[in-house]
Amino acid sequence: MIVRHRDALLHNLIANDPSVRPTFGYHEGYTDLTPLVDLPETYVLLSNGKNCASIWEWSAPDVWQGHSIFLPEARGRVGIDAGRAMCRYMFDEIGAKMLWGMTPLAHRPAQLFNRLLGFKEAGTGVDAADVDVRYFVLER
Repeated sequence: MIVRHRDALLHNLIANDPSVRPTFGYHEGYTDLTPLVDLPETYVLLSNGKNCASIWEWSAPDVWQGHSIFLPEARGRVGIDAGRAMCRYMFDEIGAKMLWGMTPLAHRPAQLFNRLLGFKEAGTGVDAADVDVRYFVLER
């Protein structure tokens, strides 16, 4: 079951876990996602309630950029099932028509995860942190 969060407690816990932190945020120090809950038209925070979470950021009408974070025990089938369910939630409950993301070229497991969720490759680029990325798109 996927839950939409009105607080960022679980997201902060996962984002700052030592196994997740090096691949999320690309900045020094603690990641605090709490300010995002005050912007419900711009950010949607979802999870499976325990070890899989996503942050969806509005990009354009009906278009949302996804960021996913999973604790180690949720990688594999648990994470794939939760990822698919969170994408369905975005389509069915939020009304998204397109979901997209950018994944560092060096983060091959995350690229595989995107493909397993059904995302299609959409080119490469460089993100705001000057990291080489591959773009992925999933349309309803």
